[in-house]
Amino acid sequence: MKNRLLGFAVFALVLLQTFIVDAQRPFATLEHEGTVTAYYGANALQEAHSAAATGDIITLSSGMFNATNITKAITIRGAGMFADTTTGTTPTYVNGNFTFSAPDDNVHYLSFEGLYFMGYVKYGTIHNPMFSKCLFHNDLEYNSYGSNTTYMYDATFVNCIITRWENYYYSSNLNYTATGTTFLNCVILNNQCNESRDIFTNCIVKLSSYNCSYRTINNCILYNPGSSGSADGAITSWNSIGISNATNTNYFYPSMTASHNLHNYYTYNSVFKYFSDNYVDGMSFELQDNVANTILGSDGTQVGIYGGSHPFNPRVQNYKITVPAQSNESGQLPITIQTVTED
Repeated sequence: MKNRLLGFAVFALVLLQTFIVDAQRPFATLEHEGTVTAYYGANALQEAHSAAATGDIITLSSGMFNATNITKAITIRGAGMFADTTTGTTPTYVNGNFTFSAPDDNVHYLSFEGLYFMGYVKYGTIHNPMFSKCLFHNDLEYNSYGSNTTYMYDATFVNCIITRWENYYYSSNLNYTATGTTFLNCVILNNQCNESRDIFTNCIVKLSSYNCSYRTINNCILYNPGSSGSADGAITSWNSIGISNATNTNYFYPSMTASHNLHNYYTYNSVFKYFSDNYVDGMSFELQDNVANTILGSDGTQVGIYGGSHPFNPRVQNYKITVPAQSNESGQLPITIQTVTED
């Protein structure tokens, strides 16, 4: 995972193509061994995925695409999960429920970037998937449960917003449907994972104080309003803030605060400038100045999503689309797409 994250920030220009497209229709491009093919309309993602081979790259324009089950180790890139007023780019929406899985070949991995998933997303059996700058509007959960359950191994989420993350154990030995999951600078608005081994770094997580056990939590802000009780699993937590407004109950045990630099707060507005557990797309999770400047993480930057080595930024850096101001008489646009990929 560390090697993939290092490569994630290093890009090289590989594609500069111009397509004549319908001004009203979304489109997808499929890059396969240097050849680029375009697909048009709401089913463009489905058609591109059907034609794709392991290692290929699908690039989606802004607009709405119908979901399809993803079963190949490919890269799927969109224009972003939010509107970008600087570039004039609007989001890429994937509409509908789907499952993602892929064979493990230790060479190619499934990767998603800059997408707004509107439906329920389920994980099947897959190794090392990567999600960057994606928003999950509904549940992100396991595909099957029980004796024949599927598993996700060593997934990484960077700069993502997840409405609800589910990862349950399926045996008394605490075997989980997802193992080795890492979240970097993410927002998880609801967490339904009792005692899973998830790793949170510079995240904002709605997490029951009773269920911190076994997790690794560093430089985070945890909250669960209205819940009483303290985090008995806080031995896995460092340099973090806990928010609980249940009659001023401490989120973290005071005895652990001194040794792990843990901080208890009792209201949202004592930590955040705007966020109060009422999420709206595009909202800021900016901290109060005194919190941002005085409660620092293990690396000396602020706790939460704007600190650390991957500060939260929803803009997709490796995607640029140039659109003329007006379409021609046939309603078509000569659109130029520039994408870059990892070295």
